[in-house]
Amino acid sequence: LTELRRRGWRWLLVFDNAEEIGAVRPFRPVDGRGRVLVTSRRAGWGAVGAVVEVPTLARSESVALLSGRVPGMDAATADRIAGLLGDLALAVEQAAAFCEQTGTPATEFAELLAERLDDVVGLGQVAERAGVTVATLWELSVARLEVVEPAAVELLELLAFCGPAPLPLDLFAGRADLLGDGRLSVAVADRLVWTHTVGALVGYGLVSRDTYSVSVHRLVQAATRRSTSDTRRPVVLATLLRLLHTDLPSTIMRSPQGWPRWRELLPHVRAIVDRLPDPSGKRSAPKKNRAEYVDDLVWLCDRAATYLQEHGRSGEALPMFQRALAIDEATYGSDHPVVATRLNNLALALQDLDRFGEALPMLQRALAIDEATYGPDHSEVALRLNNLAVALQDLDRSGEALPMLQRALAIDEATYGPDHPEVASDLSNLALALQDLDRSGEALPMLQRALAIDEATYGPDHPEVALRLNNLAVTLQDLDRSGEAMPMLQRALAIDEATYGPDHPSVAAGLRNLALALQDLDRTREALPMLQRALEINEAIYGPDHPSVLTIRGNLESAQNALDG
Repeated sequence: LTELRRRGWRWLLVFDNAEEIGAVRPFRPVDGRGRVLVTSRRAGWGAVGAVVEVPTLARSESVALLSGRVPGMDAATADRIAGLLGDLALAVEQAAAFCEQTGTPATEFAELLAERLDDVVGLGQVAERAGVTVATLWELSVARLEVVEPAAVELLELLAFCGPAPLPLDLFAGRADLLGDGRLSVAVADRLVWTHTVGALVGYGLVSRDTYSVSVHRLVQAATRRSTSDTRRPVVLATLLRLLHTDLPSTIMRSPQGWPRWRELLPHVRAIVDRLPDPSGKRSAPKKNRAEYVDDLVWLCDRAATYLQEHGRSGEALPMFQRALAIDEATYGSDHPVVATRLNNLALALQDLDRFGEALPMLQRALAIDEATYGPDHSEVALRLNNLAVALQDLDRSGEALPMLQRALAIDEATYGPDHPEVASDLSNLALALQDLDRSGEALPMLQRALAIDEATYGPDHPEVALRLNNLAVTLQDLDRSGEAMPMLQRALAIDEATYGPDHPSVAAGLRNLALALQDLDRTREALPMLQRALEINEAIYGPDHPSVLTIRGNLESAQNALDG
């Protein structure tokens, strides 16, 4: 370089994958004839020159590279592979090389990526980069961090087992006691040290950060998981379970204040519980963490499923409820009250999917467990009676349901007094059974009382109030008082839209109820767009063949025929 400068020649010096700024600094050009180009995964190069962030490939570029290199690869398969690889250039090239070198069909490789990403990141040799794969790309950075910042490596391990979505950093705040006895617990306890720890991962190019969260590329996660030992893996997962259980709200049904946090962390909950085998007689977690590990896992499965169910995604919720039940049955035996709760929750999801025949024996079993555990007059028994009765109503067996609902109401009034929200729920369920039996006149005062209780308990704008308003309005319609029902249905719809947003099943139900009331008042033209919107909401959530979709489609056709006639 000295000779090039002496001769006045133009020159370009390239540092590929540089690690230290200090190693490059002496070669900075001192005149306009030289240039230095540095590539690095490390941050902080702005001090020595202009920095250009190189993003991952555009999806179209990834697809073009794969399709051009692998004969017969269609665009859809290339798109799937690129998505699973997060459009990382080395990974896309490595995938193309593996398919070329082994003759593996592209569709088969895509399946391998989806099922075994942690293993596949080590496959394929890239031309002119011998020994460098996605599995080894970050090894040097992590090895250096292990020496200078071991807490950062502990944090990277935790992040690796989460989902690829951004993870809020406040998940760790104030929770040093949940992080074991390693260096990370010390770092979390000191704000300055914690900032330095997160910054180390950013500085080594292993994570990116915004104000409140960190993000890790899915292949950095896969490579980190691949290098995590079999003994360390369950410790990391148990730690994440503890953190999430501590952080997430337990009350979900008609409790929108907790939904934003669940929405933010749900991708991580699902990723973590999917990585854990179900506990067996020989638990995979360390023995000292066994009970806590099992409790945290079941709690997260149950609550995540409840969140999904509350947002009209009962099909996704079902396997998580089933898993929670299976674990608790293995842990506590078949006749434990915890098992009754799991049976109840699973049955409610089945009811949402119109699988009433499957739900019924589960609810009967849950009732039997709780009666044997608590006796005949306990509030838990009242809850089981209510749910079993609703299932019987769904099966057109309201006559059998009625004495159960009357018994549940008597238990809860004796337990809580006459003005408790549990009593309001009992009154509403009993009233609906009476309606099914053509006794709407008896149902009306019960629903009015239930509405008054819930308004006094929750205020005028709560989703429980919307539920009571809907039920009361439907009863008024049955009594040919649709004019009185209209303002109640409009108010209920406004509450649900404010609570759930415009595309929730509760909103679709409210739209349908309001549309039917308008039809009763010979205002079918106003009802038609409401039924169309309700149909669009439920088709998007449930698909075209769900019973609720078929019902609304029938309502819409009837309304259209009435207008055409």
